[in-house]
Amino acid sequence: MRKEEKGKQGPPEKIRKNTGIKELSAGNQFAYLILHQMPYPVAVYTSDGTICMVNQAFLDMAGIASAGLIAGKYNIFTDSSIVEITGLKEQIKQACAGNTVFVPEIITPLQSIDKESGITEQRVVIHEATVFPVYDTGGKVCRVVMILKDITGQKQAEKAMEKDKKELIATLKSIGDAVISTNSEGKIIVMNRIAENLTGYREEEASGKPVEKIFRIVNEEKHESILNPVKEVIEQGKITSLKNDTILVSRDGTHYSIMGSSAPICIKDGIISGVVLVFRNVTERRLIRQEMEKENKLESLGLLAEGIAHDFNNILTAILTNIGAALYEIPESSNAYIFLSRTEEASRQARKLTQQLLAFAKGGKPVKKIMPVTDFLKETIEFVLSGSNIISRFDIQDDLWPVNIDEGQITQVFHNLIINAEQAMPEGGIITVKARNEQVTSSGIIPLHPGKYILITIADIGKGIPEKYLKKIFDPYFSTKQRGRGLGLTITFSIIKQHGGYLSINSKPGEGTTATIYLPASLQSPGEREMIKENAKLKKGKILFMDDNPHIRDIMSKILEKLGHHVIFAWEGDSAIEQYKAAKEKGEPFDLCIIDLTIHGGRGGKSTMEELVKIDPGVKAIVSSGYSGDPLIAEYEKYGFIDYLVKPYKIEELIARVEEHL
Repeated sequence: MRKEEKGKQGPPEKIRKNTGIKELSAGNQFAYLILHQMPYPVAVYTSDGTICMVNQAFLDMAGIASAGLIAGKYNIFTDSSIVEITGLKEQIKQACAGNTVFVPEIITPLQSIDKESGITEQRVVIHEATVFPVYDTGGKVCRVVMILKDITGQKQAEKAMEKDKKELIATLKSIGDAVISTNSEGKIIVMNRIAENLTGYREEEASGKPVEKIFRIVNEEKHESILNPVKEVIEQGKITSLKNDTILVSRDGTHYSIMGSSAPICIKDGIISGVVLVFRNVTERRLIRQEMEKENKLESLGLLAEGIAHDFNNILTAILTNIGAALYEIPESSNAYIFLSRTEEASRQARKLTQQLLAFAKGGKPVKKIMPVTDFLKETIEFVLSGSNIISRFDIQDDLWPVNIDEGQITQVFHNLIINAEQAMPEGGIITVKARNEQVTSSGIIPLHPGKYILITIADIGKGIPEKYLKKIFDPYFSTKQRGRGLGLTITFSIIKQHGGYLSINSKPGEGTTATIYLPASLQSPGEREMIKENAKLKKGKILFMDDNPHIRDIMSKILEKLGHHVIFAWEGDSAIEQYKAAKEKGEPFDLCIIDLTIHGGRGGKSTMEELVKIDPGVKAIVSSGYSGDPLIAEYEKYGFIDYLVKPYKIEELIARVEEHL
């Protein structure tokens, strides 16, 4: 039956029945047949906007069983059901006036009644619509055609894709690395918080901008711009990695060492729809690695420096003691005395250089001595600034209390602070140094124990330090300088802390920087350990002097024996131990030993002292060394010694120690 119907001439029975096509003319029947077989819903209006024809797809969409009577503007009446097509009245009027109108989205609520159950089904369909005029042979609008395309599935898919996109964006933004996503043109779509922090731009500011405007990268060595990886991915269509020497220049000019990669985002058929760039800040990691490499090199250099400093200090000791001995032999009014005094002062400056070299190469606990501040402060700062275009001004209280400090380490503190101040004023300027006595109470805001302190401030008039860097300046490896090691202020802070003091840095951009130092004042006077040259009355004693430097042994024999002491010399530990043991067995023990810590090619001071303590638990020995940073010097009592001498020392220092302990 169905096969026969399909073979008959004319429209299918459903179309004939639903549209009343028999009542139409032959020409209209042909047009109507074409209209009804179109897959999209179509409605035809007269030139005055009255609906006059719909196709089968329209009827199916509306859930209408039969067209029945077609009449009335914008309404279809059938079986007492009304379907009103809303939202297109204005567009139909425009088409009646000769305009073609495209509507990208129409939300149409529809309902249909199930004839068996009588249940009304509600549904929403989304269409896009094209409304256009049809002209007669006279050029007038005779009909308006509306074609609907069901895009409900497409919109649902887009909605699902939008949901997936939001979830993807949420995922990207939660990644621990910095993420920037772009479209196929290299314009930014998404940035996570870490990328915002590193680039200095918020996502709202960067969105839609070319990635190279936000993600600015340069070569570390020459600081030249390099090819943006996003552009490289778009051109080559493959994953690319950032080079190891890539620097990201942030919005505020901060430089970050970064590593990362870029990958294409592809849709079907391999078409690139965008690029995702993932990178991370490896500045600290790279600095640590670089510093470890430097430290490995410096460790070898440090060993060399220590050896050189030790030998140099031995030479300086011989020079200073010989000069001291000569000064005892000539009147102070003679020109020779003046010349030798100047030579002695120059040798003292050379001693400071070796102390700085040792502090840099090895460090160590402070080896303190009591000393006045004023001359030391002026000499150190003027020495650092010699030859520069910086002027120093001093405002120092007259009656400053003495301090108990490691001269070499505190010299390094002033050196680091002055160098920083000098670098902040490349065109020259003024450094103001102030020092005064300060009593710190328990109620003070400075984190110090109550007591007497020397307060020192060093102020420059340089460019200052931005607030965001102030909290980081004491962090290891932090530096705003491209060639900076980032350890100067860290070491400075550590030295002051080990001295029981406090260091703070205050600064404002454009107004300069001020370093504030608190150093504990000493309750002793530095004169208590100085040798009084005139009328010195020393107790005569038997002294064992161990040193591997023949020049030092020679001058000490002359000085100490001239003062009335009986001196026995040993060049290394085994000889010293034998002589000490033999003297004790004879009942003629030594009253004092002066033992060099480091002996080339023989037993050193530490091992020697261990044996001497076994022989005589009450042995009195002073340790001497050119390695001022050696932990044994700082904790000499722990190893059985009663005092220390740091080479190079003056003859007055030696005599003072001997006088004190005999």
